[in-house]
Amino acid sequence: MYSTTLMERYLHALYFGSVYYWPGADIVLPVHYRSYSLGTVYRKWYDDDKEQWNEGFVEQYPKNHSRIPEFHREMRITDFKSFTRRGGKFGRYPLPAARLWGLEMPWFTLKHIE
Repeated sequence: MYSTTLMERYLHALYFGSVYYWPGADIVLPVHYRSYSLGTVYRKWYDDDKEQWNEGFVEQYPKNHSRIPEFHREMRITDFKSFTRRGGKFGRYPLPAARLWGLEMPWFTLKHIE
C-alpha cells in the first residue's frame, strides 16, 4: 500500500488511471493505483433534503488516500502518442481539456492528433 500525494491523484485522473514515473534515460514506468476498502460498516444518517433518516451498509475507505500500486511493464518514452482528452469532472477532480502524451489503452476513447 502507498499513500498517494495530491499531485499523484490528480495525474492519475488526468491520464485515465495511470501515473507515469521517469526513472531515467528513455524508460517510463506506468503505475495504476487501485483503491481498496477497509470493509463495510453499518451507518445511520439524516438526509436534510428529504428530511428523513437513512440506514445501511457503506464501504469504508482509508482516510490517508492509501492505494495499492499495480506496476505495468517498463515502456520507452518514444512509445508515447499524442492525444487530446475532453474536459469535465472525473471522480473528484474537475479536469481541463488537454493535449497529452501517453500510452494508448484499448478501453479508453482517445482522439489522436495527427
